Order: sequence, then structure tokens, then C-alpha cells
Amino acid sequence: MRNITIGIIWLGIFVSFASEANPTNQQYQDRVKYEKVLRAEVIGDGTKMTKEQADGFSNQIISAIQTINSNQLSAGMDCKDVLEFFSSQMDQKITDVGMASVLFSAKKYLMADCAIKAEQKKSKK
Repeated sequence: MRNITIGIIWLGIFVSFASEANPTNQQYQDRVKYEKVLRAEVIGDGTKMTKEQADGFSNQIISAIQTINSNQLSAGMDCKDVLEFFSSQMDQKITDVGMASVLFSAKKYLMADCAIKAEQKKSKK
């Protein structure tokens, strides 16, 4: 049941992001929201990191996701393909159950950031 709910959420995010010619305020708000969720998950992941360490780790994740999105969109992928690429790599490498919520939040942030970058790319054409 959880997988179905997660799938519906992803589909809703993807469809709402795919319909605009330029990034919308809602897309920017979603990216900010998912960044906050990701940061909260990193702090609460049980690794006993200090706030500064968690912020640094969050920044590394966010920076890596932004780079992945830019590179893969430039290579001709769409956001769905980028998510599949990211998932295929990360799901194999991050097997710690305690990091599952961080990985899930990272994927939500990836989709929000990707939608904005894809719209920006379209508007530059």
C-alpha cells in the first residue's frame, strides 16, 4: 500500500511539473519544501551527527543532486529518466534501513529541482 501511495505522489509531482513552459512559483516552493524535508531527515536519521555535520552532509547531497540533474538533462534525459538513473545507483549503494527516509527525501528533492531545471532549459530554447 505504501508503494502505491508513494507512486501516486511521484506521479502527481511529475505531472504537475511537466505542464509548464517556465518554472512556476509552486515548483520553486516545492523545491524549498523538499529541501527542508531532506535536511530534517538527515538531522533525524539517527547517526548522531551534530547540526553542523548534518547541514554539511545535506549541502553535499543537494549539491550532488543539482549536478546530476544538470548533467543528465544536458545529456538529453528527462526528469523521469534522471530519477531512474539516480535510483538505480543509490538504491544499490545505500542499503542501510536507517537511511531509507533520507534517500526517499533526496528523490523528492531531485524531482523538484529537476522540474525547475527542465523548465529553465525549455525556456532557453
